[in-house]
Amino acid sequence: DIPFLNFFYNLKEQYKGFHFYISLSRPSKDWGGLKGRISLNHLLKIPKTTERDVYVCGPNAFMNIAYEILISLGLTKDQIFKEQFTPKEIVLRKKKEIFVRVNEKKQFTGDNQSFLLDQLENNNIIIPSKCRVGICGKCRVLLKSGEVDQSNSEALLEENKQKGYILSCCSIPLTDIEIKV
Repeated sequence: DIPFLNFFYNLKEQYKGFHFYISLSRPSKDWGGLKGRISLNHLLKIPKTTERDVYVCGPNAFMNIAYEILISLGLTKDQIFKEQFTPKEIVLRKKKEIFVRVNEKKQFTGDNQSFLLDQLENNNIIIPSKCRVGICGKCRVLLKSGEVDQSNSEALLEENKQKGYILSCCSIPLTDIEIKV
């Protein structure tokens, strides 16, 4: 299957500088294009790779391999954008009660097992959210105090991380926390 194949051909017709490469991991015998899973050899066919932004989408194993290859080619992590459909694996830890304070007023008892966004919603505190896996940034909140385990922060700019922002959809409180939404 080649999703959006006609769309890509239309882009190629519309924009003379647009090029795309397709590699099939299980091609038919008559396939004349690239074959196999993504590799360094595939990416070396693309001119000036280190001058580009790269968008990667697919299963986590595929994205991890693509990321490592792109880094080895000399791209920086700021040039690589991943669309991830599941949060990274949750670390198992001994269950503990956590107190969550929101906007200096509301407080509830949560735990160190669930994502902060889920805990907020379970306590009738609804904040903007969308993807629920850390790629859109819509659920960003300011962590004023405490510590969280944040499995993914791709949607946060470095300057926002330095200011203390976290993504509630993929952050699990480790200690009592105070946030501002």
